[in-house]
Amino acid sequence: MVAVQITFNNPRVTILRVKDIMNRDTVYVRKGEFLTRVRSIMRESGYRTIPVVDEKGKLLGVVKERDVVKVIDSKSDVTVDGFIEETLSVSPEMDLVTVAEIMIRSEVGRLPVVDNGKVIGMISIVDIFKHVNPDRNIRVPVRDVMTERVVVCSKDDRISKVLAYMRDFEFSAIPVVDGSKNLVGIVTRADIIRKKAIPNAKVEKFMTRDVITVDKNTSVSEAYRIMLEKDIGRLPVVENGKLVGIVDRYDILGCVIGGM
Repeated sequence: MVAVQITFNNPRVTILRVKDIMNRDTVYVRKGEFLTRVRSIMRESGYRTIPVVDEKGKLLGVVKERDVVKVIDSKSDVTVDGFIEETLSVSPEMDLVTVAEIMIRSEVGRLPVVDNGKVIGMISIVDIFKHVNPDRNIRVPVRDVMTERVVVCSKDDRISKVLAYMRDFEFSAIPVVDGSKNLVGIVTRADIIRKKAIPNAKVEKFMTRDVITVDKNTSVSEAYRIMLEKDIGRLPVVENGKLVGIVDRYDILGCVIGGM
């Protein structure tokens, strides 16, 4: 397994670079460690991807949360070896706009920062979201950037079905609707891991009922502010209580940096 590193620089001048905001307290695992340890790390830290290194500290790839949720038995002896995925990586000198563009284009939320082949930190879409602040009021409504065809579930669906959706579509959260498409909650992968949900359990027991939402006319700037203030990555878009779309950090950040 070989990690792919992108080293080009955006020609535009920016103030902040990866080294200025990256998380240097990197949590990683070594090849051969148990997948249950990764699950424990994710449960305690909230991280959705964990780097895997060899005995010399060289990056081999990452293990993703969507694979960890497959391992239900806490005594499982399954190792990370069969779940290591090739990953992009960035250098500490890269500017934030370039890294944001890479994340949006690749739809990845967290990337290893590598220097001379070794992992020296991590940077996430959340880190960039907090620092690439729009310097103007972006009045573009979220209806212009939202996804209209939303993958949803019902409160009576089983966790196994939701996990399959998350795995197939690589979503971290699924809105919960009733038969009339009214939004009644949201269920996240983090909740499933943290609460140790079993596959046959119903969504109703693990979903969040008090959902923060926006309407179609909410501006991108306001959606940005809400996500930043509430530390959430996806905002359901509702109209008269009915789910009509969803907007995430990638949608908002793409609009923000597109105007920089």
